This record gives sequence, structure tokens and C-alpha cells, in this order.
Amino acid sequence: TAHYDGNTNLNASDSASLNQSVGGAPTTTSLAVDQASPVPGQVVQFTIKVKSTVPIGTPPNGTVDLRDSNGDTVGFGTLSSDPADPTNASRVSFSLSLLEGNHSLTAYYTNSAAAFAPSNSTPPLDIIVSKVATTTILTSDATDSVAAPGQDVAFTATVTGNTSTVDPPTGLVSIIDADTGKTIVQGRALAPADDGKQATATFSLTELKLTGGLHHLTAKYSSTSNIFASSSSAPPLGITVQAGSTTTLTSSLNPSAPGQKVTFTATVTVTGSLATQPTGTVTFKDGDTPIGDPVALTGTGSPTASLDTTTLTTTDHTITATYTPDGNYAASNASLTQHVTNPTATLTLKADPGTGGTTTTLTA
Repeated sequence: TAHYDGNTNLNASDSASLNQSVGGAPTTTSLAVDQASPVPGQVVQFTIKVKSTVPIGTPPNGTVDLRDSNGDTVGFGTLSSDPADPTNASRVSFSLSLLEGNHSLTAYYTNSAAAFAPSNSTPPLDIIVSKVATTTILTSDATDSVAAPGQDVAFTATVTGNTSTVDPPTGLVSIIDADTGKTIVQGRALAPADDGKQATATFSLTELKLTGGLHHLTAKYSSTSNIFASSSSAPPLGITVQAGSTTTLTSSLNPSAPGQKVTFTATVTVTGSLATQPTGTVTFKDGDTPIGDPVALTGTGSPTASLDTTTLTTTDHTITATYTPDGNYAASNASLTQHVTNPTATLTLKADPGTGGTTTTLTA
């Protein structure tokens, strides 16, 4: 209210009342984070800074709280003077971890003494908390993706987390038959690799118990934490498991004479388990020299290949039969010694009876 005392010519008077509100000094609030795309459970640091826009000689004091878009308070702190601007600004930092999902965060400043006006950070700070994407690869040490009979091939599943901010992936790896969808080995635990960024699990052909033939395998990684996303290897790894074979060789006539017809027969017997009939060819050799063209296997069970020859000369011949498979069987061979000799001449003596003192004639 304003009062006028008056003078000799004017009377004293009072003004109408005026209500004047005196608010706190205006402020601005800012929010920053050191990791905008954290993973679930990862600790990140938030920094809230409050600055007075009208300098009054002291920095803002009071408290700030950090709220998500749903109104939940996820962090709280008390301001202290900002070393970078001690007369006009204050700040507070605190660490926390957020759950998986999208977060829209706002910092709110309040001052109980009303020396500074409240404010909040705008626009909201958007943070996406998501699991770390992973890549899974399945490899083997088989040469040309073929496992020979008796070879215990090693299969390695390697899981890589596609970020450098966390430890190697943890969890389990299973081996899946990609052709049938059947799980062959369930839940092998990962072990950290030497580089500190990957994790591996190793399987042997023996424990996979694969039958002979072509198989397509997939490694499926299942995360056991909320940090890593699961993944599967693609494309599937192809591996051919060969069944063993045994070849036997027989001769129709041994020994034989030069130019005489001899039939060599090779019989191929499977030593592994396959649902298909072994196929392929047999090559016959006399020493290092092929005898005719390769002969295809025929018959069921233990198929055979036969070759006739009349070209063998007088001597001992090392005859070899080599089985060359079409795909799922291992090669094998057998050999024998073929004796080729000249026929033995037989001499028969016949004597004509003579008389004493006469000549006897012998006829052969």
C-alpha cells in the first residue's frame, strides 16, 4: 500500500492494496547419461545439473529426482555446488541400472526454501535398454566336411556378444539336427574363450552319435541371463559321416595258364550303419597297370564287381581291387597273388617186346 501524507493544499490519501508475489530465482535443469543404450542390469551414471538463470551469488540448492514416463521415481539425489560454475550451478550424479525396455526419463528440481524456482529437464531423455544381440557359429575340424570311419571329429559352437561393453556371453548351447528338428545334445554350458569376448562349447562326433550319411547341424544358444539374446547358427553345418567298407578279392582259377580266362571278383562289405546300399566302382590292377575300365558294383547286401581277363602271362601277378565309393562310404582295397604257369608236359614211354640180341624200340 502507498500512503500520501498530504500538504496544506491536499489531503492525505492511501492507495489500493497490491499483492506482489516474490518467487525464487528461475532455474534450468539438464540431464545427461554416460551410456544411452545399456543392457539390462548394466550400471550407468546419470548427471543432473541445475543452473540459476538470474545470478544471485549462490548456486541452487535442494533435491532432484529422476522419473520415468510412467511417473515412477528411479533415482534421487541432493545437489551440491558445480565445480565448473560454483556461483550459479549445482549438480548431482548417481548410478543405477534399468530394466529391459524403452525409458523416457525426466529430472525434476525442487527447493524447499523457495529461493530458486523449480524446473525440469526437457525434452525427456530416451534410453533403450535391450539385451545384447549375439552371433552363434558352428564349425568342425573335419577335412572337406567329411568324417572318415573312426575319426572323432570335434564340433565347436562359438557365441559372440555384439558389444564390447560386457563380459563374454553365458548360457547353454544345444546341437540340433536341422533336417528333423531333433535335439541331438541338450544344453552344453559355454566357457569363456581366450580373447575374453567370446564363449565356446565343444562337442565330439562320438557323443553326437551320428549315423553314416549327410547331416545338417545347427547350434542353438540359449541365454541364462537377462543380458544376452539367444541365437542360432545359420546356415546349418553340413557334415558327411562315412561308413567303413571292406573289400575282398577272389580268383576263379588260381593258378592259371597263360591266355586262360580268369575272373576276378571283388566283394564290398559295409562296416558302418547306413540305410542305403553302397554304390561305386572297383578298379582292378595288375601291379600298377589297370585291367580294363572301372566296374560298377551290382547286387544287394554286399555288392560285387567282376572282371574277366585272358591277358595274363607266365609269372606271378599282384592283382589289386580298389573300391571307389560314390559318397557316404570310405574307400577300401584288397589284393591277391595270381600264379600263371605253363602247362606241365607228360612223357609216356611204350616199349615193344624184343628178342635176345635184338634192338628194342621205345616210343614216346
